[in-house]
Amino acid sequence: MELTPYAIFDMDGTLLCSTGMWDHVTDRILAKYGKTITHEQRMANMTLTVEGTAAMFVQQLGVPLTEPECAELIRAEARYGYAQEATVKPGVEQVLAAMHVRGIRHRNTADRSRADLPRADALV
Repeated sequence: MELTPYAIFDMDGTLLCSTGMWDHVTDRILAKYGKTITHEQRMANMTLTVEGTAAMFVQQLGVPLTEPECAELIRAEARYGYAQEATVKPGVEQVLAAMHVRGIRHRNTADRSRADLPRADALV
């Protein structure tokens, strides 16, 4: 049996620089409802899933949505952010092109609950 070489990459922080984008997603959503977030809450939010972030926004910050509605809003804002704000990290395109030439296939991992990743998929 012939094995096909594969590589697996994490998306956020490895292939894409998206930290600032997630701050913008948070700020846009909270601004719609006149809410703000403290530095401590922002740091805690960095480790949460979309559902966890939605729960924080609704329960702690008083966003007037249900948690599922808030999660969907986060996903919509993140789709925009990945398409318009996240940037490809230096050297990524060259590495992926070199892998392609050598027949090395790859997959990108990400917490897909956070958003669809159209920009990331375009790198493949």
